[in-house]
Amino acid sequence: SYIEGESNVGAVVSVNYGLVENCHNEAKIVALSYDERPLDGLGGVVGCNYSGSEKAATVKDCTNSGSVLMKDDATAAYFYDTAGVVGYNNSKVIGCSNSGVAKAGIVTYNDEQGIITDCYNSGAVIGAGINSSNYGIVSNCYNTASIESDKILVAGVVAMNSGEVENC
Repeated sequence: SYIEGESNVGAVVSVNYGLVENCHNEAKIVALSYDERPLDGLGGVVGCNYSGSEKAATVKDCTNSGSVLMKDDATAAYFYDTAGVVGYNNSKVIGCSNSGVAKAGIVTYNDEQGIITDCYNSGAVIGAGINSSNYGIVSNCYNTASIESDKILVAGVVAMNSGEVENC
């Protein structure tokens, strides 16, 4: 199957404020255009995982094996918010994995409240095995895939870190 959209695109959930658990994506997901609004995300499972005022949003034990890319990667100067599992995260991503093709394996943008834990990537990625930009916490995660890219900010686990990276 094929999913195409412009903003907050996910195969299972576009914007999550609750719980997404034990879900899997095999579809090809493509962003038609890229707008750098802070809550836009493109993920194999969830586009944007956003914590509301009452409870933390959680993406747990989810997997992606589909490709998650922008329609014209040549015009993508930034690779924020395009990932195998969750595009934008400011809550919790726990026990998830990616084996598909993506810019980042698990989450691209993890903000100050974001937590990524117990996740792994084995899929071909263009930017980072687990997380492209981290301002929150990444812990107990690993990457087993090779990463080939001509982009800046390329790494096996976290490409750009201003938060905490532990036991990875």
